[in-house]
Amino acid sequence: MVTLLASKTDETKHNWRTTGVLDLFKLPFNDLIHQAQIIHRQHFDAKKVQIATLLSVKTGGCPEDCKYCPQSVHHDTGLETHSLLPIEEVLAAAKAAKSQGATRFCMGAAWRSPTKSQIEQMVPMIEGVRELDMETCVTLGMLTDKQAGRLAEAGLDYYNHNLDTSPGFYGEIISTRTYKDRLDTLSNVRDAGINVCCGGIVGMGESRSDRANLLVELANLPAHPESVPINMLVKVVGTPMADVDDLDVFEFVRTIATARIMMPKSWVRLSAGRTAMSREAQSLLLSCWCQLDFWRRQITHNGKPGTGCRPAVARRARHFNLHYTMIHFFEDIPLGYQSEVGRWQLTPEEVVNFAKQWDPQPFHVDKAAAEESVFGGMVASSLHIFAICTRLFFDHEDQIQTMAMLGKDKVRFSQPARANDLLIYNTTCTKHPLGSSTRLDFRACKVYTQLIGVDIRSNTSMWDFRRTVGGLLATAKNLRRSNR
Repeated sequence: MVTLLASKTDETKHNWRTTGVLDLFKLPFNDLIHQAQIIHRQHFDAKKVQIATLLSVKTGGCPEDCKYCPQSVHHDTGLETHSLLPIEEVLAAAKAAKSQGATRFCMGAAWRSPTKSQIEQMVPMIEGVRELDMETCVTLGMLTDKQAGRLAEAGLDYYNHNLDTSPGFYGEIISTRTYKDRLDTLSNVRDAGINVCCGGIVGMGESRSDRANLLVELANLPAHPESVPINMLVKVVGTPMADVDDLDVFEFVRTIATARIMMPKSWVRLSAGRTAMSREAQSLLLSCWCQLDFWRRQITHNGKPGTGCRPAVARRARHFNLHYTMIHFFEDIPLGYQSEVGRWQLTPEEVVNFAKQWDPQPFHVDKAAAEESVFGGMVASSLHIFAICTRLFFDHEDQIQTMAMLGKDKVRFSQPARANDLLIYNTTCTKHPLGSSTRLDFRACKVYTQLIGVDIRSNTSMWDFRRTVGGLLATAKNLRRSNR
């Protein structure tokens, strides 16, 4: 029998038993979610999650035989391998991740156990990311105590080394590394004073008891891992696990919620496999108050490096709560409501490509001609800027339902937008929503918008549907169309 927690406790347990964990899994679904929420609110701000970005700095060629992994040399997945990335490319990726809301940057290299020289190659990357005022994390394989000490000297904040699964199921997944090897690396990392990032993968054909035993191993470590990534198997063609049956999403939710309860002070992370889940499933998982890993460059289903989640996902997660999972109507918005809609980093290629198709004036597409123009260099088309604003509004975390834009008044461009500018789109509700005299389903709203970086200001009037039965049905139809 599991007693629901009703009062704050700072105690953490390190003597979990499988039977007790299975009792948590068996709780009525709503009771389990409720208990996870109580635990989370005792130790974290319930309206915030942390976003972390992972970059594969060395991809493929790993000698391990992990059955789930497309980076293994034992599996033919068509993976595009690459050696260690130049530090300039790594730091550029870190800067881009920070601009999209990430506060932790993780660098992964497909090594079984790095050499001394490989550790030294990682040191300047770690130091460079720290200079960006971001938390640092690496995952490089097995470490000796001296290697862990060297990474600690470089200022590494977190080291990721997953247990993958339970001790009993482990032999079904990998034969080239023992469970003890993993535990030894975790011990070396902890002794060096580095925070431990350790979790596992579910959906590999394991039983519920295996999932419970994985959590028992994690929670019974000498100290709970500061970060616990829970991954859903990403099935990759060419690996032995390409055809494993899918794990029911509600079982995955139970696993996340149970992890939150067992390790109350840890950052429980929703990691790989998230992007394949529906928006509803992700919202349910976040309702357990796990954190979000925002993967920038990951191994996708076809075994090729991907670009990860769109920035809107990161923005929604940055201050996520259940309120944000609902559709907002203008009547929900109070007068004076302010919001940062989003950010956009202009690139030279983007400026040119858009202008060639829609606004091919010389100062948009020709560098030499632009330098001789009144602008003194390449500038973005105003049409391009409006398109960016429209996209940011559509992707905005508040998910405001808009039916039509009536027009922009008093648009002012104080200066042009140039390549490499960071655009920040802010809005303020300046006129309380008014109903339509002819369409009762409609409601109007006026907002003042400002694009920081180029200081573009305007007043925008828009229609949306009201929160009526007809309005809700029309909204649902629009959402189905936009998600196709």
